[in-house]
Amino acid sequence: MSSTNASDTTFSSATISNTSISNTMMTSTVFVIRNQLGQYLTRGNEWVDGYDAAPLYKTPFRDVALNSLSELNAKDIELRGEIIEVDVNERGLPVITSYGVALEPDVDTSAENTETAVNNGY
Repeated sequence: MSSTNASDTTFSSATISNTSISNTMMTSTVFVIRNQLGQYLTRGNEWVDGYDAAPLYKTPFRDVALNSLSELNAKDIELRGEIIEVDVNERGLPVITSYGVALEPDVDTSAENTETAVNNGY
């Protein structure tokens, strides 16, 4: 009977250990990368304003974010990025409270420039 109690005790502590490990692995914060314009990096290596948190690059590990930022800086020496720790919502998405500058779409102004040049006599 004492051997049954010993095995029950071992099972209980193993269960508690596994529960503790899984709870510590669930994070309530993640790290994201923001540039000097306040824009956030996406998983596709594009910069967005952050209003839609779903495509944002995020990692629970600061060292992984730092490595990604270093790789980005190697490609773009003008980049002034920073690693930001943010909370996550119930879906696991970053909660962004400070939004960046929205990117303006590329507009072809060649027709406007040609018309202006013609009207000015060039």
